Amino acid sequence: MQVRFFGSNGWIVGGTNGNPALFHSRDSGETWQLQNVNAAVGLFDIFFIGNCGWIAAERGTILKTNNGGEVWITEKTPTNEDLTSLFFLTPTEGWIGGDRLTLLRFSGGCKKFCVNGHSATNRLRLAQENK
Repeated sequence: MQVRFFGSNGWIVGGTNGNPALFHSRDSGETWQLQNVNAAVGLFDIFFIGNCGWIAAERGTILKTNNGGEVWITEKTPTNEDLTSLFFLTPTEGWIGGDRLTLLRFSGGCKKFCVNGHSATNRLRLAQENK
């Protein structure tokens, strides 16, 4: 389970074995509402820039929203590995990490994913340096 806040908007992602769990708070965590993602995958991480958001999930699944999380669309990726972390610099430039050292580069508004994976048994985790 992962909890993240982007301003006063809070998100909880989780679930496993095809059972997603996504909760959203608009009031800094005072109340939470269950969100529908319309995908049968567990969710690992979430990231937002403005109204653009992404969720890293099981089996190479990325979910994307352009309307603050009201509707989530499944994006195709070139991997079946679990995607466990993500970070975006802009709404059109980001990276997604996952199992077996999978690293996907996202560019062009969900139009292209480039695989930089390796045949290993480790999980790649992305981290942001706070300055």
